[in-house]
Amino acid sequence: MNDEEAIAKFLDYLANIKNYSSHTVISYHKDINEFKDFIHQERMAAGLSQIRNNRICKNYISYLSSQNLASSSISRKLSSLRSFYDFLLKNEDVKMNFFDEKDGSLVFRENGETVLITPWGADSLRVRSAILGDISSYSAALLEVPPVKAEINIQETTASIRNGNITAELTVQPWGNALQTRFINQRGECLLSEIPNGGALTLKARHFMPLNGESFKIKASFISDRKEKIYGMGQYQQEIMDLKGC
Repeated sequence: MNDEEAIAKFLDYLANIKNYSSHTVISYHKDINEFKDFIHQERMAAGLSQIRNNRICKNYISYLSSQNLASSSISRKLSSLRSFYDFLLKNEDVKMNFFDEKDGSLVFRENGETVLITPWGADSLRVRSAILGDISSYSAALLEVPPVKAEINIQETTASIRNGNITAELTVQPWGNALQTRFINQRGECLLSEIPNGGALTLKARHFMPLNGESFKIKASFISDRKEKIYGMGQYQQEIMDLKGC
C-alpha cells in the first residue's frame, strides 16, 4: 500500500467510522501531507510507511519549531501523526516493510539509510549504500555487464537475493533495526558477514561519516575468519609474526 492509499484509508476511517466532521478530516489530511512533504524533501525516508526511528520525528519537531508555530499547533500536528500511525499499525492490511524489490534489485531502507543489492554478471552481487540521499549508478571501475535476473525473497525482517552461486541474506536485528548482511555460496557456506550490532553496544556494520557538502565516507565492518592470519606490513624485531588482533 502506497502513501496515497494509506492516507485515503485513514481519512475514510475518520469520516465513516469515527464520524469526524469534514473540517476535522481536512485538518488531519493537511497535517499528514505536510509531514509527507517534509520527509521527501529531506530525503529521510522513501515513504510514510518507512518511518521507524525517533530521530526523524525529532527533526520534524525542530522543523516545526523553526516555523514559529504555537506550541498548541505543533501538538495538534503531532497528535494527527500519532493517530495516523496507530491506525497503520492496527490495520492488518498495512505492513511496515524494511525491504522492497525495485528493477530486479533488493532494497533496504531504515533510519535514512538505503542499501541496494543488484545482481551483477555471473555469480556476483553489487552492494551500494547511501545515507540521506539517492544511490548513484555511477562507477569508475566496474565493467558493464548484461542484465541478469536474480531470485529475491522478502519477509518482514529478513530478505535474500540469489544470483547463481552466491546469495546475500539480510536480517534486521531487533536492537535498533540495524541491518546485517551475510554472503553465502552454493554449498551454504558463509563467505563474508557484516558484524552484528552488538545489542546495547549499537555497533554499526556501515558507519557513515560526513565530509564537506552533502558527501559521506563509509566504514564497513565484517566478521573475520578465526583461521585468518595477517603477516607483512614490515616484520618487527619481535616474537609475534601474526599481526592479526595485535
